Amino acid sequence: MGRKHKPEEHVNHERWLVSYADFITLLFAFFVVMYSISELDKRKMVNVAEAVQFAFGQKGEDKSQFLYVHEEGGPSVMSEQEGDKNDTSLVSAEEQQELQGLIDRIKKVLSPLSRNNALPEGVELELTSKGILIRLLQVNFFDPGGAMLRPETLPILDAIGSRLALTGRFVTVQGHTDNTFLGNNRARYPSNWELAAMRSVSVGKYFHEATEVPPDRLTVSTLGEFHPIDSNDTLEGRVRNRRIDILIEAFKIKKMEKKSPEDVKPAVGPDAPANLEQLDTTTDSPPE
Repeated sequence: MGRKHKPEEHVNHERWLVSYADFITLLFAFFVVMYSISELDKRKMVNVAEAVQFAFGQKGEDKSQFLYVHEEGGPSVMSEQEGDKNDTSLVSAEEQQELQGLIDRIKKVLSPLSRNNALPEGVELELTSKGILIRLLQVNFFDPGGAMLRPETLPILDAIGSRLALTGRFVTVQGHTDNTFLGNNRARYPSNWELAAMRSVSVGKYFHEATEVPPDRLTVSTLGEFHPIDSNDTLEGRVRNRRIDILIEAFKIKKMEKKSPEDVKPAVGPDAPANLEQLDTTTDSPPE
């Protein structure tokens, strides 16, 4: 008696539907995630993306980056690249309005120190993506290769410091140089880092001691010759690269009480304005 053969199984030609269904499910999940991302705050998304790039070391060409932590704890990568610093898209309209008001008050206390009611010579002021940048050119504030503040520039620092003392915003003083050799000053300042450091310390110390800028809101740093804003191949470029940058932070602010003119320490410069007691003491801290 012959063996009974099992009937051959029918080939299922529709198994592709299982894979197709899995693919459609994953595609649906992907678009849901993309939609949810599009609804998030733009600034937070940029901060996260840049923080990831920083973590993996994906730095752009000629783009020095720093990890910056906002007061609320969100990381961001801040760039010193000249093309990026004027992008204020990450600063909300309300923040820009507050910062612009502070700029106007700084200009108000500086204008009496110039001949045409503008900014004093060697002082630049602008709003950047990180906050208010006050630039002091070395040619006006320090002797070549030196870190001692020139006495005639102290009224300018008094005026700036008087506003910094009244704001709750954090302040960073950054020292910069060009890439030239220091010559005879090598024994005192072995590198441009040391020279830039001592210049920034001189400015930061003066702000604290003369105008009582709180030290818990004041940071001093040195960046040496490695963050130029102009070419070091020309004299004009080297003059602009030798500078002190005072950054009034846009995203770091501490609540403080409103001060009266009696609470503000008078300017101590030899040519300090006589009407300092009439100083506008409007604070720049957020309301309670």
